[in-house]
Amino acid sequence: MGNSLRPRDAKNLPVSEVARRLLEAFPYVSIDEAEGLNIARRRAAWLENASPAIFLGKRDLALQRAKDLKALELGGALRIDFGDSPQESIRIIVLPDEDIPFGYRDEAERLEQRGLVERCAAALDCDIEAF
Repeated sequence: MGNSLRPRDAKNLPVSEVARRLLEAFPYVSIDEAEGLNIARRRAAWLENASPAIFLGKRDLALQRAKDLKALELGGALRIDFGDSPQESIRIIVLPDEDIPFGYRDEAERLEQRGLVERCAAALDCDIEAF
């Protein structure tokens, strides 16, 4: 259960622009460049090692994505916690050219985080889509 933020103009914002907008929109923002890069590299490794069958004939695209993620430098992917305070915040991972996902343990957590997700979507000029 989750949501993702999809840009209204169909073009994902640069990672640095996502960070800038969240810094303007929320009183609490914590950005971790190193963890963002680690997550990008783990995603690349997963793409490289996953069974080719799951890519439905598009493994070459997945391998190119892995290559692109491995080429990122510090600041190229970010882990961002944002909200009204450290205790009232949520975490996102921002990777270049990808929608921003929000996963929830259950419906109660989704409802609890709804306001922050909506404010994030407004700050980034995105629509909220279910997945």
